[in-house]
Amino acid sequence: MRTPRPTLYEQTDTPGGSIYWEPHVNGIPIPVEGNSYGSIDEAFHMYVKYAEMAGFEVKKGGQKKTKSGAVLNKYIYCNKEGVPKPININTLDPQYQKQKRNTTTHATGCKAHIRLVLNIVSGRYKLETFNPKHNHMLIPKEYRHFTKKQRKMNQSEKMFVVKAAANKIGATKAHHLYCNIKGGYEYVHGTTDDFKNHQRDVNHFIGESDAQMLINKMENRTMYVPNFTFQYMVDNDELVAMFWADEVAKCNYKEFGDIVSFDATFNSNKYNMKFVPFIGIDNHGKCVTLGSGMLLHEDTKSYTWLLTTFMSAFLKEPTMIVTDQDGAMKRAIEAVLRKPNTDFACAYFIDSSLFGLIRTTSRSQRENSFFKSFTSPGATLVSFMMSYESAMERQRYRQEKLDFNTIDAAPKFITQLDIESHASKVYTRTMFLIVQTEINEGCWNCTVQGLNRDEGCENFVIRDNKPNENKSLFHKKKQQKGKEKEKETQTVGQTARDYKVLLNIEDGSVNRDIKVIPKQYILRRWTRDIIPPDLRRKENRYGEKNVNIQRLTNEANFLVDDTLFLLSKDEEKMGTYVTNLKKLLDDVKTDMPNPPSRDTVIEDVFSVKQTNDVQVKNPTKAVNKGEHLKKGERLKSEREKAIKVAKKKARPCGFCKEVTNEHTKLTCPLNPNARKKRKATPVIDV
Repeated sequence: MRTPRPTLYEQTDTPGGSIYWEPHVNGIPIPVEGNSYGSIDEAFHMYVKYAEMAGFEVKKGGQKKTKSGAVLNKYIYCNKEGVPKPININTLDPQYQKQKRNTTTHATGCKAHIRLVLNIVSGRYKLETFNPKHNHMLIPKEYRHFTKKQRKMNQSEKMFVVKAAANKIGATKAHHLYCNIKGGYEYVHGTTDDFKNHQRDVNHFIGESDAQMLINKMENRTMYVPNFTFQYMVDNDELVAMFWADEVAKCNYKEFGDIVSFDATFNSNKYNMKFVPFIGIDNHGKCVTLGSGMLLHEDTKSYTWLLTTFMSAFLKEPTMIVTDQDGAMKRAIEAVLRKPNTDFACAYFIDSSLFGLIRTTSRSQRENSFFKSFTSPGATLVSFMMSYESAMERQRYRQEKLDFNTIDAAPKFITQLDIESHASKVYTRTMFLIVQTEINEGCWNCTVQGLNRDEGCENFVIRDNKPNENKSLFHKKKQQKGKEKEKETQTVGQTARDYKVLLNIEDGSVNRDIKVIPKQYILRRWTRDIIPPDLRRKENRYGEKNVNIQRLTNEANFLVDDTLFLLSKDEEKMGTYVTNLKKLLDDVKTDMPNPPSRDTVIEDVFSVKQTNDVQVKNPTKAVNKGEHLKKGERLKSEREKAIKVAKKKARPCGFCKEVTNEHTKLTCPLNPNARKKRKATPVIDV
């Protein structure tokens, strides 16, 4: 079998030896000399449809006007009309150093065109001349999706690129994803380069007014969102710090602000500003945002301003703050939060996964994709805020889903105690499973070993039948003299239990029939229905927004998708449906002669308008602590370095014979041939 040769278009040889191509189009109006049209646009659209079916593109050419301004005649050419501009460069001259750019051209001097002439009496345009012959190969239908007209992106595709970028999906991956959604690359307007160019246009739209546009956006939100706090700090007319918190974040802090995780992330935007979230644990054991900030410099001054603004917004100090060993954070926390005669505690950890709620906080930060949404080194501030809004929507949607699971799920009881049933109605589903385990262990693993009365008080002695349940056992295998020998070491991590005996005091007598958990033992932060569901459903508005239009838009999309699914097996009805949609689109275009511009669409996507009044300049890219570290590394304190050195086994130096872990033969200070120490990394003053 041989591969069949494709027949693209018939070519004709002239007597002079030249070749020309003439398209044959059926089913649509074709240009005919003598036809008249009401306007130039009407004739132009006719020629565009003809060219699209024929396999070439058109462009408007020269024209002549009367003294009154009316167009007397008009040329519409094939887009390959004309000749390329000559390049006056002698590339054979050895003294010429500039390299000639290897480019292609689309101009072939094609003479195919139509010529329109105005009939002054009737006011209509007559097709005076029609030349159908082309001196180039016409585009086959298999390649027409690469033409300039078909590569023109519509508004839905442009919005998809911007929203994909807000979720850390680049233009290339966004193009592949959108093509898979639509069913093929030929069904999408634009190539990968067009998607990239649109993202470039969006960044150009933001330009040097990035910081000012973000400030305008946040200040505009204070006008439409109640109880919204936004503060920023400027140094030399440049944005250096900002803090914001909405009403949902404030409600979260009111309920879950006892322990707060406070840390900064890296590579959050193109200016190297650090995103500093305040994180707490909600009643489902998941992390929630209590407030957010951005800092250009990680120094004591910036952290002090951020914590001061944080306290002015919430007016209540947390019980504990969990952070890392950053010296600037320590000094700022000491200056702002640590007050005399208070129970405030601050925990500084190398690894925050040590115990209880702090362990949950650290694990939630690592597992939650919310924090991964901000690691986009090339993002502008406006794009970063759009990513933040998208991440917040995901976080609050997850809270809604967990609240629904708490209401909808019917737990399985493992005991016959009424107190277990009461716990299922009080706590969230996540917390109930933990309480249920404690109730079960209290029934089977704990026994009353003794009881005595002393001055009207009953003292119970409770025995735990599984005291070493929390042991940690590590097995290490060591290779010695070619034989495998197992060495077992035990590290007992027994956790002290705090037992409470639940007693109800009624009329001075002790009632041991406990059916409900007393209120003093129920911590509100773990109960259900703390955050009002309607509060999370409010739109994060940054300006006036017609909710009905958004609802109707989504409803129209759903109706079209459902209709296309129903007609997917009927080609005739599908064709009729598409024809009716095209007619409806033409009617809408006629009723709306001034459609929204490209800039207006971008403004709607970012919820901010472009401004020329720039009072706050974009920040200058800063270099902070840890920028010199490799990927995956973190900044280590001197104490941590000393602990690592102390754990290292001491060995005799091969030169001075001193038993130490400070140096070896190659780095011994007494060895004249020792390696020179590397220059220490410069430490930035904080």
